Amino acid sequence: MPSLTMKLSAEEEEIILRRMKLNGETNKSAHIKRIYFGNGGGGDFTATDLVRKIDSLADNAHAVTRLIGQLVDVHEAPVALSMSAAILLLLYPSVPPTARAQVDKYIDMRTIEHLLKRGGQ
Repeated sequence: MPSLTMKLSAEEEEIILRRMKLNGETNKSAHIKRIYFGNGGGGDFTATDLVRKIDSLADNAHAVTRLIGQLVDVHEAPVALSMSAAILLLLYPSVPPTARAQVDKYIDMRTIEHLLKRGGQ
């Protein structure tokens, strides 16, 4: 069976030892394998499960982003512009003055307000 050598900092080793003690375990290798791969029973939630869940969520987020992009590009550009303008107007007062000054260099907020009053056209 292949082996893997790991170097741990003192803090990392302390964390592992504390968790091992809580679980009544004495073998570091077995503990790390159980945490990472699970032991095949009892509904253990492992790091591998967590990575799979994160990957799944990321894939879903990318799919939603692509769908929104397709809708905006094909059918709803004025709606997207209006929504973006409304979000800008909502967030603008809540940012620090230095950030507002940066925005003001490039965007005239009166123009954004006027755009929304005309219905995004």
